[in-house]
Amino acid sequence: MWWLCVVTLPFTILLNSFFIIVLTLVWLAEANFAEKWQRLKKASWVWPFLFFFILHVIGLSYSDHIRDGFFEVEKKLSFLIIPLVAASGRPLTKPSFDFLKKGFIYSCLVIVIISFILTGVSVVTDSARPLQNFDEQTSQQFHLLNPTASSMGEYFSYIQLGDWIDIHPAYFSMYLIFCIAILAQGMFDQMKMNFFGLVVIALFTFFIVLLTSRMAIVSYLVTTFYLAFYNVARKRNSMVILVPALFILILCALIRINPVSRFRIMQEPLHTSFHIDQNKMEWNSVSFRLLEWKASLHELGKSWLTGVGTGDGQAALQNYYSTYNASTAGLKYNAHNQYLQTALELGLVGLSLLLVCIFKPVFTIVQPFPIHIAFVIIFGLMCLTESMLARQKGIVFFTMFQSLFFRYTAS
Repeated sequence: MWWLCVVTLPFTILLNSFFIIVLTLVWLAEANFAEKWQRLKKASWVWPFLFFFILHVIGLSYSDHIRDGFFEVEKKLSFLIIPLVAASGRPLTKPSFDFLKKGFIYSCLVIVIISFILTGVSVVTDSARPLQNFDEQTSQQFHLLNPTASSMGEYFSYIQLGDWIDIHPAYFSMYLIFCIAILAQGMFDQMKMNFFGLVVIALFTFFIVLLTSRMAIVSYLVTTFYLAFYNVARKRNSMVILVPALFILILCALIRINPVSRFRIMQEPLHTSFHIDQNKMEWNSVSFRLLEWKASLHELGKSWLTGVGTGDGQAALQNYYSTYNASTAGLKYNAHNQYLQTALELGLVGLSLLLVCIFKPVFTIVQPFPIHIAFVIIFGLMCLTESMLARQKGIVFFTMFQSLFFRYTAS
């Protein structure tokens, strides 16, 4: 059942949720609760996940938006169910875990191919449909800085590219970087190049550039450097580092060539004023991030220990947005930083638990499993500019693979 939960993660939320429910029912049907309890007691890693979920339930007691709070608790159920099932389940062998990771890679490959096909079809059959990559103001700036950019390139980029599979560019980029890390470390371990693996890495790298998530590019670079230097330090063939270096060069070249990627990653940040005040009228994705972080810190200062309550974070942010001019009226953006989002809702207690859930492997495993550390790097960095636990695609990805890694290293 774990395999079905893993391979459906890049697909629809409904399908993935169905198999998580089935996994839970199978776990209950197996009984053997005395044996499961013994395993659970030995799995110290699971308790921060369970306490993090419990804290969300406690946060309902001082929430003013109960309906939103219950919705948050429902989304965070994966912090209770998935670690509990993984920690109390049977040991995870290396062949089984390798099978799960390969299944995830192939599943993401299918999604990439489907996305290319559906986008291509849309260009032919629905070319009159307005592009949805940018708002009107940002679109004008994009075309001003890239006057020769074609609509074809815009169709195969950013939000437009992922629209057909209903997945946010940042989340899918995170999946693909993790797949690349798995493939790369597999070749490091075997001390030889794999043609299929290199082709998939090249395709996924190309797709990541098209998705143009800024923090995903940073995560790609940091993870690649980590794996390369980790394996060189292990006294493996230093020539292997040339392959990651080549893909980094390819990544940079593709960013420079693709107008949307060039605009999102290079031009837009450079042409954005970092001064944010109540009179500001021109906003883009960079300045909105600054506003969201400023609002989060301001509201956090009012209740830094316990937070504003489960489900009240969005209302607190909107309350701050309303102090600006009409250009931010009705703005419903979250904190776009998971650490700030958690601290805002659950205070420093909640933030502390989240940090333990994410970064525990870095400090507790004597000889770190490189793919596990790479996973932590990828997710930890992505949380800097996205509230990754605001959507099922981020919550299940984190809780599932983090739990499976912990279960594997404990086996």
